[in-house]
Amino acid sequence: MAAVDGVYWALALAIVIIAAALTWLIVRWAGTVGRINQILTDVRKEVPATSASVRKTAENVEQVTSDVADTTSVMKEGASAARLLVGRVREAVGFLDENIFSKLTVLAPLLVAVGGWLARFVASKRGLSPSTVDKNEKTKEEETD
Repeated sequence: MAAVDGVYWALALAIVIIAAALTWLIVRWAGTVGRINQILTDVRKEVPATSASVRKTAENVEQVTSDVADTTSVMKEGASAARLLVGRVREAVGFLDENIFSKLTVLAPLLVAVGGWLARFVASKRGLSPSTVDKNEKTKEEETD
């Protein structure tokens, strides 16, 4: 079970990392929108196109372009991280399937035998004989049919 717990913890960590990246991305987009609003406010205030206002607008546009480029690189890094995590999860599931679950199937007949023995043991403790339990089960099956 420790391997399964490890997979769950890895998935939880991946979800937290993706959520943090998305939060950071949203914050960056909010900053970009704020800068665009600032550009629009500046343009409205300085209707006469002076060289200073044109220079400031160009700087803000450069900043917005830089922010868009940064956001694009963050999205690319997030996508590559997601691909890496999916690959790791696939490897973990494959490992579990090959090394644990396939070995556990060998124990299935033993578990069935132990379960049958426990059922008879519990039935005998309650005062029911195993044959009474079998008859009760057959009548229940007939009622459901």
